[in-house]
Amino acid sequence: MNNNEYLIVLELRNQIAKLVNQYNKLEKMPFDTGLGDFLYPSELNMIEAIQSGKGKTVTELCEHFGITKGAVSQTISKLIKRGYVSKERSIHNRKEVLIELTEKGKTAFDRHEEFHRQMDESMTQLLQGIQKEKIDNFKQMLDLVINHIDKYSNLKDKRI
Repeated sequence: MNNNEYLIVLELRNQIAKLVNQYNKLEKMPFDTGLGDFLYPSELNMIEAIQSGKGKTVTELCEHFGITKGAVSQTISKLIKRGYVSKERSIHNRKEVLIELTEKGKTAFDRHEEFHRQMDESMTQLLQGIQKEKIDNFKQMLDLVINHIDKYSNLKDKRI
């Protein structure tokens, strides 16, 4: 790799790091539901997954998010205590516990969806002047970078 190529890779890596840091900052920021609570994105995402049918049990939610049962159970317990979700045994399988949104949970879901709609509209306006081909190229680049990083995140040998 020559010096020019190295500088390009370094700049790209720094930009990706900035993006990841901003995203992580956003993921740690609680949002006011307007219902007397602040919910973290992980809690809002759990509410969204339940409402949209991606998970009605702890096991399904684990599979959807790729996280442990303990992590899902902890989030669900917080949401139950705050009145956003409820748990009930399945009438078809007494061992299965179904998770459902309460009315408060449905309201939080609606507000979360509205937030995402506004965010998506803003992004659409931001991208309006960019040719579709350039956007497709950018998505292709992202896929390449994701696959490249994935190779390193799955290394058995973590030594540097």
